[in-house]
Amino acid sequence: MNEAWGFGLFAFGVTLFMLPIVVITWRNTATLIVLTDELIFSLHRGKVLHSLAWTDLTGIEQIEYLGTSRFKLKHGSDGEFLTIENDVENSIELVDRSFELSGLPRHQTVA
Repeated sequence: MNEAWGFGLFAFGVTLFMLPIVVITWRNTATLIVLTDELIFSLHRGKVLHSLAWTDLTGIEQIEYLGTSRFKLKHGSDGEFLTIENDVENSIELVDRSFELSGLPRHQTVA
């Protein structure tokens, strides 16, 4: 019984420690990505997180991170980027359309 209480306290402590981190991270995660003829923007609960004109886009790069693929739409000279996570529905189609709308050459096919 003491082990169960100990594990319960441990689990509660980990949850209490991780909850603010998860909430902060989640608030900055796009839940909707919109492509228009002029720009791309990402939203979370109706709030615009990032907006980018196609003319400002300098490259699209596929990144593998912890077994997950994501795409960085790079712009600006300070290393700024908008991210399309692979978990987003139709992410490959979003990236394909981003290449079309931006006019950037595609150097490799996205798998």
